[in-house]
Amino acid sequence: MGSPTPAPPPIVTDSNGNTVTFLKAPRRIVALDSAAVEILYAIGAGDRLVGTHDFASYPPEVSDVPKVGDSFNLNVEKVAELEPDLLYTMFDMQNPQLEALGIPVLYLKSPTTVEAIPERIRMWGRITGEVEAAEGLAGMMEASFAELEERLASVERGPRVFHDLGDFWTTGPDTFQGDMYRLLKAENIAYDVSGWAQFSAEVLVERDPEVVIATFGAATVYGDNPALAGLSAVKNDRVYSLDVDLTTLISVEGPRIVEGLEELARLLYPELFP
Repeated sequence: MGSPTPAPPPIVTDSNGNTVTFLKAPRRIVALDSAAVEILYAIGAGDRLVGTHDFASYPPEVSDVPKVGDSFNLNVEKVAELEPDLLYTMFDMQNPQLEALGIPVLYLKSPTTVEAIPERIRMWGRITGEVEAAEGLAGMMEASFAELEERLASVERGPRVFHDLGDFWTTGPDTFQGDMYRLLKAENIAYDVSGWAQFSAEVLVERDPEVVIATFGAATVYGDNPALAGLSAVKNDRVYSLDVDLTTLISVEGPRIVEGLEELARLLYPELFP
């Protein structure tokens, strides 16, 4: 019998339409994205991280990884000193400068749908060679999504929801958080928003959310503002203030989003998720 045909090298098309070919698995990675950091650790490739952004906090082991700024304020000199064979970023502002220094860059915008996360995990599995671990993790996530949808099968109309990021800033259906509410069958009252927008108290009253999901301490304004006293969410005590941990869970497009979705489901449907 002949030797098996080797698998072709992974090829990824970046968010500018450029193809990036990985002739060998990177061993020294700088990741400027919390989701990528969590994925790498989850598939057993966390030891390849030699640098990350200033706000990376999970898993705890990442505290020992050198910090190099963030995608908007990147310490390019420090990155070069780390000698990465791959830099991963969600933004392309400083990519020409990095590429001029000979640093391989993979630029991919963050996923805007929940279902895209398992595919992003499989991509990292192919890039790093941790294909089996990545496939196992992605498959478990997809099974969890399917189970969640099955538990919501009896829901014909979910509650009207306002996702408050602070100061009435909210997120439209074409964002990652917006897609979570689609999966949870909730009606995002920012249905006509693309990206992010700031609502007024008048619009909130007009659209009358039945549930408010408030992050970063935004819930306090609902008890203090008489103009909002008539909101269904206020009258029925369904303004939920998310702590930092839960806010992070539903903000990072990584493996822990399963936990975040389950926590949101408990808030939206306490009768189905006791």
